[in-house]
Amino acid sequence: MGCSGVGQASESNQDEILAGLDSYFEQNIPLTINSTQTLDKTAANKPFIISDTRGAQGLISTDNSKVQKVFLCIVGLAVNTYAGSNALDCTPATHNLWRASLGSGPLTDLVNGSEPDGQMLDNDWLCHVEGANFGFSLMFDVTSLITAIDGNIGLTLENGMSEQPSLVVTLSAYLKILWKL
Repeated sequence: MGCSGVGQASESNQDEILAGLDSYFEQNIPLTINSTQTLDKTAANKPFIISDTRGAQGLISTDNSKVQKVFLCIVGLAVNTYAGSNALDCTPATHNLWRASLGSGPLTDLVNGSEPDGQMLDNDWLCHVEGANFGFSLMFDVTSLITAIDGNIGLTLENGMSEQPSLVVTLSAYLKILWKL
């Protein structure tokens, strides 16, 4: 004798439910590994990825219509090699801005959760003594900036500047892409 439980769907109902669900796939594409720049007391652009670098290599698709979301993820380490305390100097609003160029276009401000213009804050990456380090990870939604998923990309810390000389920043960056299958 068969038993039908509450909340159990028949085979035909299961097919109807599954037909309405979309399938998604997440792909992580490395852009640069261990790119290093040294910040000092003079503001200067610090390109971690040269702006005409071919972006996403090894994509499962180049069909832009299947792209749902694209995030630029940065994971890195700032190491203080100055004999004393060191951190970012963001006193001018134009210092230490994360900017990207996508599709060989102009540099564009990236958006992070705490600052709408991608600007780092004073005392970010604070290292109290020589040899201290500060690990960081940042994620920027760049979906609206992507014009071609396999286009060129660049990543710059514009007007990068530290309070003292010798704040060595090493980072790796990748795209996190959500595809609709």
